[in-house]
Amino acid sequence: MIVVCAVVTIHLVIMKNNVFFIFFLNTLIAFNLNENLSTIVTIPPLYSIEVLEKKEFIDLTIDNFKNKFQLHEECLTILVKSNTPWDLVVYSGDDNNVSNFQIKTEYLNEFTYLTSAPFSIYKSQEPTNGKVISIDCQRILLDWDSKSTHNWTFSPVFKVMKLNIEND
Repeated sequence: MIVVCAVVTIHLVIMKNNVFFIFFLNTLIAFNLNENLSTIVTIPPLYSIEVLEKKEFIDLTIDNFKNKFQLHEECLTILVKSNTPWDLVVYSGDDNNVSNFQIKTEYLNEFTYLTSAPFSIYKSQEPTNGKVISIDCQRILLDWDSKSTHNWTFSPVFKVMKLNIEND
């Protein structure tokens, strides 16, 4: 609805004993009283990763060398939150130790080498207010000949990404 406001001005003119009134109509403003104001609020994909528990690797034993690995169940417990479908990926933050560690989750049914290339360890097609993920770790390739005494660094890097869901 458009409203027009107008002002009428009256001018008094006196000429030789005659009084004249002159009316002028001036249009002031035209505006719309039903103007709607709208704005777009964008909520981007938001993710949160929290390490709930981290267990240190225990010292190696002779049995670990016999088995060629050291299993460390639930070495990490992570909490993921996401407002979109999501994919939790991991990669090694230390290129010197990529052949020394493997990890496994309930999504990843077998142990997989932790490398410098990101790979998925859990996917969800639903947002989550808190998904707890337990990760099993394994120190591998324990060999009497090639593993002298030194320290290894276990440096997994976790990242939550938006899961791309294909429409069929």
